[in-house]
Amino acid sequence: MLIVYITKVPFVCVNCAATPSELAESELFGYERGSFTGALSSGKLGSFEAANGGTVFLDEVSCLPLSIQAKLLRTLQEREITRIGSTRPKSLDFRVISATNRDLKTMVDEDKFRSDLYYRLGKIIIHIPPLRERKEDIPLYVEHFSKKISQLLGVGLKRFRKEVLQLFLDYEWPGNVRELLNVLENAFVNAWDADEIGVAHLPIHFVKCTAGDRAVLSKNCKESGFRERVKETERNLILDALRRFRGNRKRAAAFLGIARSTFYLKLKQHGLIQFPQSLK
Repeated sequence: MLIVYITKVPFVCVNCAATPSELAESELFGYERGSFTGALSSGKLGSFEAANGGTVFLDEVSCLPLSIQAKLLRTLQEREITRIGSTRPKSLDFRVISATNRDLKTMVDEDKFRSDLYYRLGKIIIHIPPLRERKEDIPLYVEHFSKKISQLLGVGLKRFRKEVLQLFLDYEWPGNVRELLNVLENAFVNAWDADEIGVAHLPIHFVKCTAGDRAVLSKNCKESGFRERVKETERNLILDALRRFRGNRKRAAAFLGIARSTFYLKLKQHGLIQFPQSLK
């Protein structure tokens, strides 16, 4: 008979960018009771103590103040921490994973990040290319995030039209995966009652800015023709929104995510200011 014991290994995530510099030390290393005004009477467990026997994930480690970097370096070297208000170091067993979207080597050269901490953290460096350099991953992300979004919103999975997927592949994604997730969430909300997601369900700023407009809407045409097709697409999106809300301009503007003043300006530009009132 095989008996398997499963133990829960701690995994503690620390968002260094969201941690105020004056609280970073207490968040990472903890403090003893009565250490400072406002301290908990019971003291506080720091992230490294909470991760004893497991892993600490330092997200956006480049945001840590230089003063905290010095203490972090000693913690990594000695495998021990000293709480604020204590003189007794405590030995710990932990692993550290750190992540950042900035070039730490450049920060070291600019004296914004300690070189000794950089080499301590950088034993194994994994570089994740931006989404624009690995577009073959986009269909996998779309499938993965679509399942999560449908569960979160309580709606069924939706199909994506071919032109939408092509737009995703043609776009450069300056905001990387977070931007893709944002566009998908927006599309799911806009296509709430639809079975599939089309171009009309995408954020209007995305459709206007994407390089895919050239590939999908005006392939092999001159730049002037491209602008005309973009203008046509914008007009169709506005018409679709007006029809969706039966001529209600306030709701149509909110649906497209633009100010009412901008929406009325677009109506004039596209000759839609006298849109049939019978649809209201």
